[in-house]
Amino acid sequence: MTTVITVYDVPADAGAPAALAEGHVVHRAVGVPASYTWIDLGEAADAGTAAELVAEARSRSGALSGRYQAFHRNDVPAPAFDAARPEERVVFVNCMVFAPDRHDAAFAAWERVNHYMVAKPGYRRHRLHRRLDNDAPFGLVNVVEWESPEAWLAAHDEGFRARAGGDLPFTAHPTLCRAVPTGREVAR
Repeated sequence: MTTVITVYDVPADAGAPAALAEGHVVHRAVGVPASYTWIDLGEAADAGTAAELVAEARSRSGALSGRYQAFHRNDVPAPAFDAARPEERVVFVNCMVFAPDRHDAAFAAWERVNHYMVAKPGYRRHRLHRRLDNDAPFGLVNVVEWESPEAWLAAHDEGFRARAGGDLPFTAHPTLCRAVPTGREVAR
């Protein structure tokens, strides 16, 4: 399967985009960080369909879109951040920009941080996607599910900063978001 990832660099008061296809989920930024207002995530059954969806997305105002492949995943959740409270799941999408020849260095830097983050209370799962085409806007896109905004924030502690600090081989474009109602027409 090919994943089509589309981000929308539009004003916060812009209307919600329609999902690109059946089964795609549109997410809305919920606070800081928010590099993008809207993010559309979904699978395409084949490469041709994925290319058509990317072309459609790129015709939309403020859209950056590309074809990606999930190549690193973890579905083993860490302990709860606050077991006494119902989960208010959020999705953290980190879009990483780098030249195609910097993939190995970018992946190594991401892996160093990821090894630490998957053990943080409130972490639920992730999928790391790599670009399939050199014209995709991002080299890597990490999609991480967290128990709550508070769990995500608490995980970004001194240990995180020590691993993520310094001269990273990519420029990060992070967005903390939540899924909005599904279907081709998305409510605002």
